[in-house]
Amino acid sequence: MYDQYFSEVYRYVFYRVGDQILAEDIASDVFVRLLEAVQAGNSPKTNLKGWLIGTASHAVTDHLRRKYRRPVENIPESLPDHGPTLVAEVDQREQNRAVNNRHYPK
Repeated sequence: MYDQYFSEVYRYVFYRVGDQILAEDIASDVFVRLLEAVQAGNSPKTNLKGWLIGTASHAVTDHLRRKYRRPVENIPESLPDHGPTLVAEVDQREQNRAVNNRHYPK
């Protein structure tokens, strides 16, 4: 089954995601799902190719949904940090503590 249908499932997935490695991973996952369905007694009874493409469609949709919800964005190293440095922040806290201790002795 794998040898017969993998290329079709892969082409479908690649068309949807546009990434060769990701398409291979998702297409392979479709066959893992088929094996799990057979073991659970829920294997497709009539149209195996349709089941594989339908499962591939669901797998791609799941991937795109996860990617949309958790976008990954690389932060460039050249991005300037406009916040206070750690040393300046510690100095400011120490100054605030010293002022507070002078005004409110314990």
